[in-house]
Amino acid sequence: MIQKSFVLILLLGVSAFGFTQSLDSTNSRNNSIGLVISPTIVGTVVNSRFGIRYKRDLNRFKFRSSLNVVLNPDMSPSFHHVESLVYVADTFVIRRVSGHSNEAFDFRIGAEKIILDKQIDLIIGADVAVGRLSRSKYYSDAFEFYNTDSITGVSTFVPCNHFENSLLTSGQNPDCEIPEEYQVLVKMGRAQYHYLKLAGHISLAVRIDLSPKFKLSTQITPEFAYYQLQSERVNDPKNLYDTPANFSQISLTNVNFILDYKF
Repeated sequence: MIQKSFVLILLLGVSAFGFTQSLDSTNSRNNSIGLVISPTIVGTVVNSRFGIRYKRDLNRFKFRSSLNVVLNPDMSPSFHHVESLVYVADTFVIRRVSGHSNEAFDFRIGAEKIILDKQIDLIIGADVAVGRLSRSKYYSDAFEFYNTDSITGVSTFVPCNHFENSLLTSGQNPDCEIPEEYQVLVKMGRAQYHYLKLAGHISLAVRIDLSPKFKLSTQITPEFAYYQLQSERVNDPKNLYDTPANFSQISLTNVNFILDYKF
């Protein structure tokens, strides 16, 4: 199913290129290619979009298309090496390292029109998009014996090398063995989900001329997106992950900074 979304994006790109090339050459003025950067911050979470955009002048409006990569597209934080205690006994503890990351890419096609042409231009536009969202989750448990000094109260931990690639920062002891009766408590899990993304955007931008060839825009781009689950690969021995579902999302705070080169 994922391959179908790649094929659809490729066909849209080829169709868009063919459409623009079939236009009369007199419309080739004021075309541009630009770089798109979009850091959106909500609390401590950053949603970052990086893209490349092509625009073609069609006299009354401009055709535009772009290819974009978005990190944390649903504004979920991406954790790295987050440790937590999941089981505590008299002589041992079990620690867990867990986290997740999200990223998406999409191809957008649409049009824009200048509604105020002054020293600072005001531009409105709209796009439709198709793409893919990938979500990854993981957890890794580690078993640690400990001894507590009766006088000082200091606990000394001896971690077991249950997983060769354990992410715990406390080190590993290859000679430590997990008692058989506790091995069921120590597991590692991972899940990957892939969604087809279908979205629509409207935009409002202000633009200034930096030089005869370069223009800088600040653009607000609300997004209305629907994500349909296409495939999943799950290894979850502790049943920590819920069954994924299709979902929709509205993002109203996307701010883009775009540097265009006119040719």
